[in-house]
Amino acid sequence: MKRPLINALLLDFDGIVAESERQNAGLVRAFLRNRFGIDITADDERSVYGFPWPETFAALFGRYSIAMSPAEAWRLFYPGKLAWLSEHPVRMATGLPELAGLPVAKALVSGSHRGEIEAMLASAGHPHLGIGLMICREDVSRGKPDPEGFLAACSRLGVPPAEALVFEDSRPGIAAARAAGAAVAFVRELAAEDNAGLADAAFDTLADAVPWVRERLGTGRR
Repeated sequence: MKRPLINALLLDFDGIVAESERQNAGLVRAFLRNRFGIDITADDERSVYGFPWPETFAALFGRYSIAMSPAEAWRLFYPGKLAWLSEHPVRMATGLPELAGLPVAKALVSGSHRGEIEAMLASAGHPHLGIGLMICREDVSRGKPDPEGFLAACSRLGVPPAEALVFEDSRPGIAAARAAGAAVAFVRELAAEDNAGLADAAFDTLADAVPWVRERLGTGRR
């Protein structure tokens, strides 16, 4: 670990807090098939992992020459996701309450929209994360892999990025954390693909990360 002191924990949502990356990809596949009669490739599905919705739709629409704005696509896509969530409870990360209970500043930094996150938490029967600060896609002008969200979280928490540990699962998310100047931990439990080799540390679950993080908390925070 390059940075021995941790004074902030920044958590991605999809693939870290909730198991949703593969599910999002499947919903995008169904949306494009039902709306446009387009069957996307397996590589296209994987390209959804970690990217915010505006960037996801822009990339796919450009690839398949679809004349629709990402904003319009989101308005059409979102009700279908809400309907899906009403019948498919989202699986939540093991050890999330223990991690959220650590005496250190925390923020959720996600490429998902705030209402979408709240719907996923409600689906899981877990409406309260115990994390007060949430930076979502609508709070930034540029989504991951741009570091804006992580930098905004650090600024709001009053912690330098070099003293933050980011929990991420996707390539765009890890790239964003790196660009922000933060250390990165990968968690395997809910991840759609294994990107452990891109991180500073890797854990099977958030529960496994708790004692490791506790030993590295900044002065006076243990």
